[in-house]
Amino acid sequence: MQYFVRKTGILLLTLFVISVVTFWLFHIVPGDPAAMMLGTSASEKQLKDLREELGLDRPLTEQYTDWIGGAVHGDLGTSINYKKPVAELLKGKLSITLILGAMALALVILIGIPLGVFTAGRRHVYSEQLLNILNIFGISIPGFFLSILLIWIFGLLLHFFTPGRFITWERDPVGFFRSMIFPAIAIAIPQTCILCKYIRTAVVDEVRADYVRTARSKGSTKNRILYVHVLKNAIVSVVPLIGMIVSGIFSGSIVIEQVFGIPGIGRLLIASVTSRDYPTVQTLVMYIAILILIVNFVVDILIQILDPRIRIAK
Repeated sequence: MQYFVRKTGILLLTLFVISVVTFWLFHIVPGDPAAMMLGTSASEKQLKDLREELGLDRPLTEQYTDWIGGAVHGDLGTSINYKKPVAELLKGKLSITLILGAMALALVILIGIPLGVFTAGRRHVYSEQLLNILNIFGISIPGFFLSILLIWIFGLLLHFFTPGRFITWERDPVGFFRSMIFPAIAIAIPQTCILCKYIRTAVVDEVRADYVRTARSKGSTKNRILYVHVLKNAIVSVVPLIGMIVSGIFSGSIVIEQVFGIPGIGRLLIASVTSRDYPTVQTLVMYIAILILIVNFVVDILIQILDPRIRIAK
């Protein structure tokens, strides 16, 4: 209980620091939202009147207090660029990004863990070299280039989906899945390579343990030893990596949504940063930060549950 309370306090403190830094950074970045909205032909009086209307002429501390106070009560402010409440802008877009992230995470886990265990159980010089080459390629290739490659192969050549066309779930569930699966693959490939390499190393280390020799002496098969005994212990060391993978998934989705034309929060974030739409950018950054912090919080709790050998420092 003490550990849970301490972690909750750290989470809330981290959110506060992120909110302050996010608010401060986007207000010191060069660029005037009023000038971008009115154009270069606007007079100084027009710019001044618009800044007063948007509340940009007030002290930063007052703007921050109003923003946080409103967010606590569910008022996320009004978008400067779209002239709509930020909460209304997020409707639909947030769910699309969460579904895309969940699909990518499922692919990472369902492919990365079995592949890592499989390659750890078949250690040959040539297979290890090939695996290292594929891992380096998957990790180092830029997300936007990988997305373009998938669009060219599966969109233009094989016609599995129409590039740049997004189909909503309400209109066609199958079309929605086809619109989302390849962006999810583009996001998942680098994270799958990381997880595969990590789980392989963990399994190879566990194979040297005494309990593996005991299982062999009792006549257990190689697959049973790997997938029942070894994987159960190796997975504990992989759990902390899940938090990093989730962070990589949502940072990668920002660019990949733009390339595939997915109307999620990544695409909205890029448009809002470009137009200096402070309320929208601040809200989106906080949403992403909250999600990643919650995932890391859950990971910390899971580690304590999965590995009873870990003792919390008092």
